[in-house]
Amino acid sequence: TRPEIADKAIADGIIDFWEMCRPLIADPYLPTKLNEGRPDDIVTCIADCNCLDSLLSELPVSCILNPRAGREEEPSLQSRPASKKRKVIVVGGGPAGMEAASTAAGRGHQVILYEQTDRLGGQLNPASVAPYKGDVRYLIDYLTTRISKSSVEVRLNTPATAQSIEREQPDVVILATGSQPVIPDIPGINGENVVTAVDVLNDKQPVGKSAVIIGGGMVGCEVAEFLVQKGKKVTILEMQKRIGQGINAINRWRSIQRLNQAGVSIETMIQPEEITGSGVTANREGKSYSFPADTVVLATGMAPARELLSELEGKVPVHTIGDCLEPRQIGEAMEEGFRLGNSI
Repeated sequence: TRPEIADKAIADGIIDFWEMCRPLIADPYLPTKLNEGRPDDIVTCIADCNCLDSLLSELPVSCILNPRAGREEEPSLQSRPASKKRKVIVVGGGPAGMEAASTAAGRGHQVILYEQTDRLGGQLNPASVAPYKGDVRYLIDYLTTRISKSSVEVRLNTPATAQSIEREQPDVVILATGSQPVIPDIPGINGENVVTAVDVLNDKQPVGKSAVIIGGGMVGCEVAEFLVQKGKKVTILEMQKRIGQGINAINRWRSIQRLNQAGVSIETMIQPEEITGSGVTANREGKSYSFPADTVVLATGMAPARELLSELEGKVPVHTIGDCLEPRQIGEAMEEGFRLGNSI
């Protein structure tokens, strides 16, 4: 997917030419951008394989990075200059916020982007740390570069408040504040040995030699692989019949195959009952089981972080996008950011 790798392979005589498929779905203008000396402007395929998954599902080809893919003639996806310049405040520097901000700025709006941390990327940052997800860094780099080349005013380390937003007197506010981990009501959930998957991937919490992960969805599987590669003994507890919900079909079987090969213990159809200092007790069909662990990792879903919404509603037009609207995946965040930035 990387032009410089293909170029070197041709120069070294390893290959005769580079055949592209997925890279051109992510960015149809890839050859033009290379020819014009603009490699940083390329939307690099991150191998999510949504394009192939959509075809196998007998749906039109689509791409999580390119909302126009397969829908090039849809009127609402056509870029056009703004009919009236507006002052737009975007709160949150994740994929939805960055896409909305750069798209709106590109149409002529004055855009201010608030980000409470010291870097852009949002949930893409922990996602890029998981094994086999390093290509997500390409998306962070692309969106960050696009923001830096635009007229967007970026305010890092700046938590937005209703008061600070109102002082700016914006015409439109876009809340792209992302999501936060769901903490289930399980006895012992506040124990010192309990951490969230997001904090583990962000390297904010240490994990002992063994870990029980509560939740076997996409994040649970990713943090399991992350910990296994660090030499940890890992058990996944999942209430549903199978793990890997949220991973597309193309990548799911590979993820499960790697977990099995790594010796991860996978327990399905099981309900956690209590967390203790020595692990987790859980119930399956009325029978109790004990799963010892040094650390318990919560991968129990995410909830929208939209505290600002109620404070701003009725005072200024407010829109929510990305995980702030509903926790989902990169594709929804990118599309919602583009559509909103292209419509205000």
